[in-house]
Parts: sequence; structure tokens; C-alpha cells
Amino acid sequence: MTRRRVVVTSPLVRPDTDALGPPIVARPRGRCRPAVPEEPAEPGSIEVRPLMRAQLKLAFTVVAVVVGFAGGLPLVFAQGPAVSRLRVAGLPVPWLLLALCIQPVWIVAAAWHVRRAERVEHEFAERVRRS
Repeated sequence: MTRRRVVVTSPLVRPDTDALGPPIVARPRGRCRPAVPEEPAEPGSIEVRPLMRAQLKLAFTVVAVVVGFAGGLPLVFAQGPAVSRLRVAGLPVPWLLLALCIQPVWIVAAAWHVRRAERVEHEFAERVRRS
């Protein structure tokens, strides 16, 4: 018994070409304008932009805090050369701080981000249920 060979293609590949994704449409140059829906939103449809905006704002906040902390440590070391000369167990203090302080900051920031993102989604779901 011979097996029949099947060609598996991606749903993103257009049948007329081998290109991925939707066809590229030329946009007029000039100011960017928000897309205007061709038909009005149906009653009961959900507008997700506020949720996406809140999650993006949260993500940027978390990134700013982590990058600020991680970028701030070397600045502190550069401003205080005495700290750079300190050694604990034969290892420079700046290396120890970078090795031992950044990981907990990332973990705490990630946990806070997940908890806050879930709260934002829950609040959005409550607003959708009420409307």
C-alpha cells in the first residue's frame, strides 16, 4: 500500500504567488491618518484598543524601570570609584551587584507586570460585561 503524498501550505500564502501575507497596498504620502472603518461597528462588538493601549503603557513602564535600574548601576559605579575598588571574597563589588541585583529586579518586575496585566484584562472584561 502506497501512501498518498499531501502538500501542506500555510494559510498565509496567497494562492496566486509564493509571497506571504496580504497584498501590499501603496499608501499615499503625507500625514498618517487613522483608518476609518468602512462600515459602522455592529452593536455588541468589542473595542479592544483601550485594552491594548493600557497593556502597552504597562509594558513600557516595566521596561523603563528595569532599564533604568540596570543602566543606573554602571553610572553609580562610574561616579563612585571607591565602590569600584571594594572587594568581597576576592570579587569586585560592582560585579557582585550586577550579578546578584539585576536578576531579582527582573523577576519582581515580571511578576508585577503579569499581575498588573491580569488586573487590566479583568477590569476590561468587567467593563465589557456591564455594557
